Amino acid sequence: HCAPSPVCLFKERTYPVDPYEQAFAGCGYEVLFLPLVRVQYCNTEALLEALKQHTSYDGIIFTSRNAVYAFGDVISLDMVHCWKDKSMWCVGPATAHALRESTRGTFTHVLGEEGSAAALARTIINIPQRYQDKHRLLYLCGQNRRDDLPSLLKGVILLDEVVVYETQYDTSSLNQVEWTESPGWVVFFSPLGAESASSFLEASCASKAKRAAIGPSTGEAMTRRNIPPHVIADKPTPEALVHAI
Repeated sequence: HCAPSPVCLFKERTYPVDPYEQAFAGCGYEVLFLPLVRVQYCNTEALLEALKQHTSYDGIIFTSRNAVYAFGDVISLDMVHCWKDKSMWCVGPATAHALRESTRGTFTHVLGEEGSAAALARTIINIPQRYQDKHRLLYLCGQNRRDDLPSLLKGVILLDEVVVYETQYDTSSLNQVEWTESPGWVVFFSPLGAESASSFLEASCASKAKRAAIGPSTGEAMTRRNIPPHVIADKPTPEALVHAI
């Protein structure tokens, strides 16, 4: 039984342990990381001002790990104390994990973990009587966020949106790759990644690789760029991705 072909993950490797690397290595795959997107944090003043208004909010919605990291960069220890018993809603398990890790379990109500923003919105709406008084959540997102969550919560809960990070193409890592063999699979982790890698894929031997998407919005973006996914993970987790492949 020969070893499976390498898997190329279009993402930044997380340290000290990358859960995707662990999951694939556990199944005998060699893993290569190629980040396609550069993240820049922004609007730190606006975020800081919003965090100071903690009495106005019932909690925070984090759309991604980058939103968590932007939050962690500006919040002080005193301020953490003011927020620790509020609801911290997270889109996807990786976001929830990042929040728990970066704050060492400070927050008592890390909630959601649904795979998509739409699923999280439905969960928030279905919490009985919970938001009767305030109806206000701080919504931390990137500049490319989708409209699913705000449109589903419209008229039910007030959202104060702060764009806390921006993502840009960064295909410099692609130019440094010298493929010795085509990877068996290439895996996309964001719609922006799908856009930035589509022309590279066509021109490299990785064009023969099968394509996987971490979720439906990434899959849609891949299809729009004429590189439709062969598989889409059921949930945005390492286990679901390995299972799909």
